[in-house]
Amino acid sequence: MKQLFLALTIILSNTLFASYPLVQNFYRDNYKSGTQNWAIAQDKNNVLYFANNNGLLRFDGAEWTNFVIKNKTNLRSLLYSTDGRLYASTFNEFGYYNLIENNQLEYHSLSESLNISKLESNALYSITEGAKKVYFWGENSIFEYNGTKIEKISFHCKIDVAAYVNEAFIVTNSQYGAFMMHGKQFLKLPDSDILANKKVCAILPLDARNILFVTNFYGVYIFNGMTTLPYVTGIENYLKENQVFCAAISKNKLAFGTVQKGLAVLDLSNKSIEYLNTLAGLQNNTILSMTFDNQANLWLGLDNGIDYVLLSSSVKSLFGKNYLYGAGYTSILYKKSHYLGTNQGLYTASFPFNLLPISTTIEVSKRNARTSVVPNRN
Repeated sequence: MKQLFLALTIILSNTLFASYPLVQNFYRDNYKSGTQNWAIAQDKNNVLYFANNNGLLRFDGAEWTNFVIKNKTNLRSLLYSTDGRLYASTFNEFGYYNLIENNQLEYHSLSESLNISKLESNALYSITEGAKKVYFWGENSIFEYNGTKIEKISFHCKIDVAAYVNEAFIVTNSQYGAFMMHGKQFLKLPDSDILANKKVCAILPLDARNILFVTNFYGVYIFNGMTTLPYVTGIENYLKENQVFCAAISKNKLAFGTVQKGLAVLDLSNKSIEYLNTLAGLQNNTILSMTFDNQANLWLGLDNGIDYVLLSSSVKSLFGKNYLYGAGYTSILYKKSHYLGTNQGLYTASFPFNLLPISTTIEVSKRNARTSVVPNRN
């Protein structure tokens, strides 16, 4: 019987599996709003907020609610601050939402009195939080808000991205590199010329001393206060071949969202990688925004929809969402192989399972007798 089982395994299947985190999809039919989701924030009660094409989305775990911003346009940036306010911004507009009666949100504009539309026509504003201050930054200016007063600080060129990290407000420009704000002046970061002529899409704190600069096509760089060097991730080719659009960090996880190739999550403790795309359960491969929630799972704002990636769960998918090989009836680990019997056939995989790039394709023979997973980077 043992020989028959092994023979059937060899004849019927010779497959390589990958291990993928489980993904929950939220479609437009679920949240009843626009397709694109540009930013994500979570409050102290674990309520999620999304900057959607049709305004603000709120999800309390059971119900979705829509709210509008002052100019009734799309939202592009969100921040839940330490003072309990939900700040929001878009083109020529920024302000905050307050909770009022009947669990409704009321928007208060901060930019209205500044005549932003006249000063900087069609400028897109984003948000970061510093020490008891909130910063709204646009194309070449920053508005510093201390809770009562707004002060404008001009930057000498176009701002690609800005962030308050490790007690410093840092801005980057794709031509000149990275700068740190000192009072109302901007000082070039020491030894940061390596960032010149590179577009930074995210500035993240690696720890209390080191800062990461994530670029769109040039990988990741680390700044330790004195020097800036390439940061080794182990997926340099992936990051350089696929346009990175957003990134997020939480403890030992560093996540990268791309324009067309889905998601890669790097475990900083052991340098292992998890890849996800539509084959692994995402709705689409263009990730516009992401954030780690309070449970160390990852929320994705997509070009079309919202996805929830359960990174903290010990349960994984062997096939991804779109390739299910029948109902499982039996499974065994033998030496360095995993054998799986389903109502569709017998399969085997090397164990531990391979972590394959997200551009994986699956080929199945006409007789369903042999299945193979073939990595394809094209």
